[in-house]
Amino acid sequence: MARVVNSSGCNHEPEEPTPTEPIDEVDEELPVNDKYPNDLSEFRSLPFNHNIGERTPISISFSTALDMSTVNEYSFYVFDEDQNEIELTLSQSNGGRTVTMQPKERYENGKTYTIFIDKNMLRAANGGRISTSLMITFTSNY
Repeated sequence: MARVVNSSGCNHEPEEPTPTEPIDEVDEELPVNDKYPNDLSEFRSLPFNHNIGERTPISISFSTALDMSTVNEYSFYVFDEDQNEIELTLSQSNGGRTVTMQPKERYENGKTYTIFIDKNMLRAANGGRISTSLMITFTSNY
């Protein structure tokens, strides 16, 4: 058994914890991000070569109309390079074929962001699914 020296310099044997006492306590909660994908290989990367300003909206067009009840923060989401989620306002146009994402807060200049579109959470208006989850990476530049 290890010996512990307390702040007064006295040696003492540590007490054995009883089964009802916690052995370790966590002083602070670690952030849990359950939306950030565990396996990025499930996402197809799309090229994106546009300058993005601090609040530039980004529009993504689909070949078919989407079920707008599935266009939400679980099907479209953005993370910065530190895996912090960016809150978005989502809107649709073009008969449900285009989704526009507007950040609620400004993008930081020079920071890299990734848009994720989760095929498991998104449906077409005809009830079908999109075939592939997508990710689009961009760097803000203003």
